Amino acid sequence: MKVREEKLKSIIEWSEKNADIRILLLTSSLANPFAPVDEFSDLDIEFIFENNTNYISDKSWILNFGNPIAMIEEDESCFDNKHAMKMVLYEDGVKADFKLYSKSNFIEE
Repeated sequence: MKVREEKLKSIIEWSEKNADIRILLLTSSLANPFAPVDEFSDLDIEFIFENNTNYISDKSWILNFGNPIAMIEEDESCFDNKHAMKMVLYEDGVKADFKLYSKSNFIEE
């Protein structure tokens, strides 16, 4: 679990330095004190960007958190044009699901 905690810390630190990010949310089992958590629990992260367009089209920011070995990408059309999704498995075994909202879409939802 330490590897997952270190990954979360690096995501938070990157977010704090990124002027495009307005809000970072940790959701799902890791945010719920009553949910069971094990070594397979993933990071469910919601980024709220001033404008998420560059983060949807350019995947290089994902490398800030490690070396991805697999990734599934879904654009906004998969979610009623509300957000995009990048599900990433890193070589250290940590899986992160990144929801990418624009601020305006997040406020509407």
